[in-house]
Amino acid sequence: MLGVEDASTSTPGWFQNRLPAIKRVFDSLNAEEKAVLENERGKMEGEGYPEKTKRRYVNPLPLPPPPPAPAPDDVIDVSQASREEPG
Repeated sequence: MLGVEDASTSTPGWFQNRLPAIKRVFDSLNAEEKAVLENERGKMEGEGYPEKTKRRYVNPLPLPPPPPAPAPDDVIDVSQASREEPG
């Protein structure tokens, strides 16, 4: 598709061609290979991703705490009454 033997995420144009390339690979599988792939899909559907894959996507750093809520003195009154010009 891209005129190269090997392609990776650093190959120009790979992103636009990823789905057609996956379809080509899938279409080239024989019935036995498709059955193995279907079996794996069923396992992943029931059990989720393998533990190794799950660990790869875990955020190793804790999330930062949320910012503190504003104190009553920090709140700005934006009601209609505060917009009226002094008279």
